[in-house]
Formats: sequence, structure tokens, C-alpha cells
Amino acid sequence: SVKARIESVLNHDLSGRNKAIGTDARIAKALLLAETGDDSAEDAMTAALNYADDADVLRAPDRAYAEAQFWALFGEQERAIEKLQEAIDAGYKDSRILSDPDFRPLQDTQPFKAIVKQLQR
Repeated sequence: SVKARIESVLNHDLSGRNKAIGTDARIAKALLLAETGDDSAEDAMTAALNYADDADVLRAPDRAYAEAQFWALFGEQERAIEKLQEAIDAGYKDSRILSDPDFRPLQDTQPFKAIVKQLQR
């Protein structure tokens, strides 16, 4: 399962030595928990972001993007839009949000469409 693969990465020595891999695995775990509605999702995302901050491996736009993914999957559309806007304001320019499946719950909303327009300029 995906959860088992994430746990194996987290428990592998490599995730301790390579902070980027450790960050990616922790964020992936938090996103998976959010998508499944697990009660521990918020704590997992907080821990992942704290780990990323301590390791200094995420740029501000990427950090906000990860938070937007989390909130979209967790069903908090307003917070997701807020974090997406924060990512763009911080310099995020990657148009992958247009096809990112994590943002499907937002794709028909006006705020998301406005963000898409900002990226298409």
C-alpha cells in the first residue's frame, strides 16, 4: 500500500540523512492522511512542515503549495485557496495546479479559476 511505502521511507536511514527525502515522505504521509480523513492528518502536516523548516529544504512558494494541497484534500477549500494565493504571491509559477488531482475539489470554484488566470498571464 502507499501508506506502507511511505512508512518504509520514513523508517529508512536515507530519510534521516537526506532531509529532502524525509520532508517529501512526511508531506506525502500527511496528504494521504488528509485524503482519507484521518484524525491525525493535521498533526502529521504540522510535523512535516516543522521538519522541513528545521531542515531548511522548502522554499516559501513550495511550502505554501504543499499546504494548499493538504487543505484541499482535507476539505478546507477556503484555506486551500488562501495557501494557493500565498504560493503565487511568493513566486510560485508552475502551472501544474491546472492538472493536479489534489485540487479537483477546487476546480469549479471562482477563487480557483481566478488563481488559474493569474498563472496564465
